[in-house]
Amino acid sequence: MAINTTKVANSEPVSDGFLLNSTNQYYIDVTGGDKLDDISDAKWARLAKGIASVTPAGNETANNDAYYDGGAYGSNDITGKRPQWSFSGHRVYGDKAQDFVAGKEFAVGEALKTRMLWVNSTGEMIVAHVTIMTIVASGGNANAKQTFSFVLGMNGEPVIPNGKLKVVPGDEEGTFKLVETTGATE
Repeated sequence: MAINTTKVANSEPVSDGFLLNSTNQYYIDVTGGDKLDDISDAKWARLAKGIASVTPAGNETANNDAYYDGGAYGSNDITGKRPQWSFSGHRVYGDKAQDFVAGKEFAVGEALKTRMLWVNSTGEMIVAHVTIMTIVASGGNANAKQTFSFVLGMNGEPVIPNGKLKVVPGDEEGTFKLVETTGATE
């Protein structure tokens, strides 16, 4: 006979108050895919195991102009963005996402490009074409876990997947895929 359990603490996103950063989910496409109009071929690996910190940056281009009618005071106009996410933590061998990134440590050019899926704390999703940059797959003190860090830099405008989707385990160990939910029981 099965004995079911319930979590002690509610880890679901809340509608008000403070949200934990860990409610954000980041995935990288381990196929190296580049299409954004159809993402059904993606094999997403979750960037979570060993990742202690994720720092987003807008990486904005600002135009700072001063005009005579402003009395020598300038204004800021954001004329472009190249969002980036910096990931850092410890190297976990055998983790699908980390192994994919670490395997690109000495790559250049197109080999460093793939797709990223971000499911934010409220469940909204974006997919972006990204370049994997500044990979550090080892290092640190002799008596410490190996460090692991990299940056995902967005290439072009991101997209929002259509439909009501959820992330489910994929066909290959350590991968996930997006499937449309029926809405009735999910």
